[in-house]
Amino acid sequence: MAVERLAQLKRQVRGLQRKLSTLARNLTDYEQARRAGRDPFDLARRLQKLEKQVREAALPDALREDLLRWIQYEHTLLQEQRRGYQVRFVQELAQQLEALGFRLEGQLPRLYAGLYQIFPSFEQGTVKLSWGPEPVVTLKGLDPDRVVRALKEHEKSLQRPFVAQEFFDLLVRAYRRARRETPGQDPRVPLAEVHRQLTLMLQPRSFWQNPVRSRFREYPRTHFAYDLYRLRRSSLGPRIRLYVATFDQTRDPSRALFVPDSDHRGTRYAYLVVEENHAQQA
Repeated sequence: MAVERLAQLKRQVRGLQRKLSTLARNLTDYEQARRAGRDPFDLARRLQKLEKQVREAALPDALREDLLRWIQYEHTLLQEQRRGYQVRFVQELAQQLEALGFRLEGQLPRLYAGLYQIFPSFEQGTVKLSWGPEPVVTLKGLDPDRVVRALKEHEKSLQRPFVAQEFFDLLVRAYRRARRETPGQDPRVPLAEVHRQLTLMLQPRSFWQNPVRSRFREYPRTHFAYDLYRLRRSSLGPRIRLYVATFDQTRDPSRALFVPDSDHRGTRYAYLVVEENHAQQA
């Protein structure tokens, strides 16, 4: 019985030792993060974690109180730094975007740059970037440089080679296939179905020979939407008609597609009609 009790006590001591080691390591990590100039929101999250560990750890009362007083003092300092950090974040972001030809507008927590929306969450330490309502990426950390790089990468992906006539011919074929999949005589077909058909048509022969993920050619919603925008601005634009989505349709991303109307505005559309005059037969 005494041997079993001793083993139990040793396990408890080792458990406390592990917790204290973790606490000591996190204190060191906080110190290093502070010296490295990490943002005050990141430091505040670290402090909250430390405070929870201090309250739960088996510490002498005097040491616990000293640690809690220190944590409270740090929280006070960080509170004063938060507002300044938010201002600097927005200023740096605006300067970098201006160099790319974008004007940063709006107010926190929602900022705008052309068709892009930027949602910094200082409490969570993330930045969400979307193109209209279409999500692009969620970035960890509050770094204006990373936000600008992500926006540039997405812009580059949109600016693919584009020939209006070639895209129109593909669109006509996809539209016809979508009509066959849509019951009834209504010439309007869901944009989502046209996108699906067009994506299938864009697959290389190697994919159909062996349809594995590595051979699949992606055609994201944003690329389809931007190609429609470019087509509408061409001489072939009058030969396609887009129909605005209803409120219920806009609540379901699979039923509505955001398509730019200009460099700064867009609309969610649900249906497409293509005038097939002089188009190639499928």
